[in-house]
Amino acid sequence: MTAVENFQKIKKKASEFLLEKYPENCIVIQIGSATCENAAGSDVVFKEFKKHIKAAGRKDVILKHVGCTGRCSLEPIVSVKIPSKKLTVYKNVDSKLVNEIFMSHIKEGKVLEEHLIDKECKIPEKSFSQKKLEKQPITHKFFEVYADIPFYCMQTRIALRNSGLVDPLSVYEYIQYGGFNALANALEKNDRKHVIDEVTKSKLRGRGGAGFLTGKKWNFITDKSPKPRYMICNADEGDPGAFMDRSMLESDPFSVIEGLIIAGFAIDADKGFFYIRAEYPLAVERIQKAIDICYHNNLLGKNILGSDFSYDLEIRLGAGAFVCGEE
Repeated sequence: MTAVENFQKIKKKASEFLLEKYPENCIVIQIGSATCENAAGSDVVFKEFKKHIKAAGRKDVILKHVGCTGRCSLEPIVSVKIPSKKLTVYKNVDSKLVNEIFMSHIKEGKVLEEHLIDKECKIPEKSFSQKKLEKQPITHKFFEVYADIPFYCMQTRIALRNSGLVDPLSVYEYIQYGGFNALANALEKNDRKHVIDEVTKSKLRGRGGAGFLTGKKWNFITDKSPKPRYMICNADEGDPGAFMDRSMLESDPFSVIEGLIIAGFAIDADKGFFYIRAEYPLAVERIQKAIDICYHNNLLGKNILGSDFSYDLEIRLGAGAFVCGEE
């Protein structure tokens, strides 16, 4: 079987699993679970909702962890999705408010207007780029879910498109949102130059600030370059007050892993490394769990998706220094 055919089998399994987990008419309560959310008390909020659901015997109410939703000052943030209703997003949720949300919104269908995020804001007119982005396959789902929330609907999310949508440790949810399609297609085509050319044409650049073209960097590696070769994801992020990498690693780990696998394929690397600062325990934990899940589903390891490409990933922790390497 080809890489795409093997991936289709995983996609079918994902669809069946998610259909069982989220029945058609269920109510879904989403709770942020990144470092910032946990520090604000989201763990307590999750447990409180769990107690209410159990006490009420509600089999139709599903609790779901999602990544950082981007409003750290208003966390914990809780989203409620009721079938045929628009998404409702609550701010600064604590144990007392959990009780009010469950008794009023979940049981009686009455929204607690005074606790909504951005309830006083109006949605401004979208820019040309935003109108284009919300139609793109890679970003349209975020706009579809958050279109009625002023703070979110004006964002042009690409790298963080799945934050606040997927359970960070559900590979099936990631696949449902288009995850690993690019990897399967790259392995099916089996043309490393094509991958580098596509990345070069996209004008993708690094997130470190230098703006160096990613495709150009990968193109430095040729068939004559010595082996073994290694691809490194620098997620040490030692800059004071910078948390872009942490947000991606915690909220959408499979996306970063897929990118690192494709990058490894493009330069015919033997192994990849995540270099993560030790002060990010949740990011390290989620990346490791996501790596293990990928191995279990033949998305890492020997002959990925039945292809000729074999690739391993490993985490190495930073030691806390601001400058830890150079290109």
